[in-house]
Amino acid sequence: MSDSNDTSTIDEKKDENNGNNTKKVDIGGFFGAFIGGLIVIYVYYKIGSYFVYACAISSSCVLPTDTDKPPFVDSPSKSLNSKPVSIFDGNAKIQFPDDPDNLKYYFIDGLRNKQKKYGATNSWTSHFCLFFLSFYEELFSLNYSLIQFMFKTINKFGIPQIIILLLGPLFLGFGLCVFFIFNWIYALYTLITSLPIFVADNGGSIIGELFGYITIFWLFICIIYWAIFVVPIALPVCFIMFFVLISFLLYDGIITENNKEFVNGPVGCGDILTGFFENYPRTILFFYCLYVISIFFQYLGSLAGIFAIIITIAILYYMDKVMAYAKNPTFDFTQIFGKSSTTGTPAKVAAPIKVAATPKAAPTPAPTLKAIPAKASKGGGNFDLLKELKKLQK
Repeated sequence: MSDSNDTSTIDEKKDENNGNNTKKVDIGGFFGAFIGGLIVIYVYYKIGSYFVYACAISSSCVLPTDTDKPPFVDSPSKSLNSKPVSIFDGNAKIQFPDDPDNLKYYFIDGLRNKQKKYGATNSWTSHFCLFFLSFYEELFSLNYSLIQFMFKTINKFGIPQIIILLLGPLFLGFGLCVFFIFNWIYALYTLITSLPIFVADNGGSIIGELFGYITIFWLFICIIYWAIFVVPIALPVCFIMFFVLISFLLYDGIITENNKEFVNGPVGCGDILTGFFENYPRTILFFYCLYVISIFFQYLGSLAGIFAIIITIAILYYMDKVMAYAKNPTFDFTQIFGKSSTTGTPAKVAAPIKVAATPKAAPTPAPTLKAIPAKASKGGGNFDLLKELKKLQK
C-alpha cells in the first residue's frame, strides 16, 4: 500500500503545471557526450577525407583492373601514368609519383608469389592453391573495377570536394552494400568456373583425374552450402573489399600550387583533412558546433544552450582572425574586436601622410616712403630773416 502522506508525485505534477519544473544539470553526461561526439565527428570527417583522396587517385592514376596485366601477371607495374588533378576544390593540385612504394600492390604481389611457389606443379595441392588464388585475384580485379567506377562517376559529375567530404561516408556505406551483392554473386560464379582446374594438367594420370572429379563434386556441394548460409563467402568478400579500399590510401602524393601553409609538398591520405580545415574552417566546425549546442541544451539547460549559440556565432564570425593568430602568435589579438591594444606592446603608429607644400608667393615689398624736404630758408634752418626785421620795425 502507498503511504497517504507521500505527496511527492502530486507536488511534482503541481510544479510542472506551474512551470516550476527545472531540469537537472548533468555535468558528467555533458563531458561524456562532448568527448564521444568529438571522436565520432573526427572519425567521420577522416573517412570523408579518405574518400576525397581516393577520388583524386582514381582521377589521376591508372589502377589495375585486368588480371592479364601487371600486377596480376608476373611482371611489375612500371608507371601509374599519373596526371595532376585538382584538390580542395581547385585551390591546389595533387599528383602521384612513380615511387617504388606507389608501384607495389602488397596483397596481389603476395598472392602471385604464393602462386609461383605452390601452383607450379601438377599435383592436387597445386591445383587446390590455384583454385583459391584465382578466386581471390578475380575478386580483387572486380573490386578495383567497381570502386574505380564509383570514384570516376563522382568525379565526372563534378561534385564539390567539400560535399564529398561531408556526405562521402554515407554514400560509401550505401555503395559498399551494393558492391557486396555484386561480389557475392561474382564469387559464386568464380568458384564454379574455377572448378575445372582440378582436372586440368594431371599428367595423364587416371587416378589423378578421378581424384580431381571427386574434389570438384565435394567442392560444388560446399559452394551450394556457402551460397545458402552466405557467411563463408561473405567473409572473403568483405576481406577483399577492405584491402582494396585500404590500397587506395597507401599511395603517396605531392600537392603543389596550394596558397595555404600547412599542406604542401609530399602528402599522404592523413594530411587531407588538415588541408580541408585550412580551406574551409567554418564549414568543418559548423556541424560540430551544432552538435555541441544540442548537448548544451540536453545536459546543461536552456540558458547554457543560448550561451553556446552566442559563443558559436562569435567563433564562426572571427574564425579568420583566430586562425591568423594561430599562425602568427605575435599578431595583436585585440585587433580581432576592431580595437588596438592599449597595454603591453604599443601598437605601431602610422606615419603621417606628407602633403606637398603650396608654393608661397613672393613677399610684396613694403612701400618706400620718400622724405619730402622742407623748403630751405636762406640762412639755413627755419629762420626767416625778413619776418624778423618786419617785427623789429613795428
